[in-house]
Amino acid sequence: MNERFLAGEGRGFHFACFGFVKSYDGILHLNAASRQLSANLSELESHFSAELFDSSIQLFGLEALLGLIDLNRLEIGHNHILEKPEYLSEHIGHYLIVCVRVEIFFITKVFAAGQPNSISLHRDTGSRSSRLSQPGPVRLGIMSSTSKRIGIHLGTGGGASTAVERAREIGANTFQIFSSSPRMWKAPKVDPEQAKRMRVLRAQHDVGPLVIHTSYLVNVCSQNEEVRQKSIVAFRGEIERALALGAEFLVLHPGSWKGLTREQGLTLAAQSITEAIDGLPWQGTGFHILIENTAGAEFSLGGSFEQVSELVERLRATAPVGVCLDTCHTHVAGYDLVSDLGYEETIQQIEATMGWSAVRVWHCNDAKAARGSKLDRHENIGQGTMGLEPFRRLLNDARFSHCAFIAETPVDEPGDDERNVRVLKSLVE
Repeated sequence: MNERFLAGEGRGFHFACFGFVKSYDGILHLNAASRQLSANLSELESHFSAELFDSSIQLFGLEALLGLIDLNRLEIGHNHILEKPEYLSEHIGHYLIVCVRVEIFFITKVFAAGQPNSISLHRDTGSRSSRLSQPGPVRLGIMSSTSKRIGIHLGTGGGASTAVERAREIGANTFQIFSSSPRMWKAPKVDPEQAKRMRVLRAQHDVGPLVIHTSYLVNVCSQNEEVRQKSIVAFRGEIERALALGAEFLVLHPGSWKGLTREQGLTLAAQSITEAIDGLPWQGTGFHILIENTAGAEFSLGGSFEQVSELVERLRATAPVGVCLDTCHTHVAGYDLVSDLGYEETIQQIEATMGWSAVRVWHCNDAKAARGSKLDRHENIGQGTMGLEPFRRLLNDARFSHCAFIAETPVDEPGDDERNVRVLKSLVE
């Protein structure tokens, strides 16, 4: 991770960001610098009440900062000048929203030259529609640097926000849902009250990221034009609901290119996704579409790391995109996650294709079928053909420390979801 100290100055005003912070969505990288900018850390701390360290604090808006600071000149470290960050251009107005995931704490101080005690802080607790065209993902609160994000796919009976409470009940701190029925083309709009409640509960309990899985009906590379057009409309709806709910990630199976060549399938998939997201206000939200690898069936797009990587590369210019890898899919597609040597070879293949940093979520599923079988049948963690060790390696692999780990395991008996979360958590060393 490229960690830096960020400071800016202009027109007699200064701002400083101090804290031990890790990038959550690639917006900012900061570290706990010992350098000073007109005030040191202890002086800044003295101006903040305890409530500002409450875990529900997600966004700090620096009121009226724009216009006081020359945003075209941001000094990083000692000698490097960075052009105005692209995301700032989305929010020219009265506020600068600084979006970071906090590891220990995040302190922002605004002060005029010669007036070190003047502070302008805004705690955002309501609608941001006046500043952002679309509410962004919830920014999580104070976290331990060793905290793993481990969760499971959950139902939304009673409203989407109930999934947050269910996650808490079973010991999960992240989760995945469907935003509508996965087997119906038509989907209702998101209930604004449910969306608001979900944001509040996630912030209050430090639950996230929120991952949404796209409907199984969507096939963005279908050779049937009617199906593909319906898929574009449906996927656009998925993106709209994900943004409304404040989801960080939307997972997509690209679909089947049967009747076409693989190249034609890749082209159609990239075109369809680009068309689906065109004009939607995702910029500045941290939202990402994650292309998931598949089990390797003959015409299934994404059955190899190379196919996933190719699609991601084609989308980079038009959509916020990353990768979701499924352990069961990887295993039955023929990759070795089980043996020590095979695991390392597979991980190196990931780096050589899409890169470790592109992987944002791991779907943690054991497999009912044998390696290389191409059969997508999930099993409870440790009870399938993979066993516990691949999950232990993965959860403790520093190369994926930035990832969320979410199970999609069967619920054959009451409590199976909680048991799978507990098993995954027990493997963290």
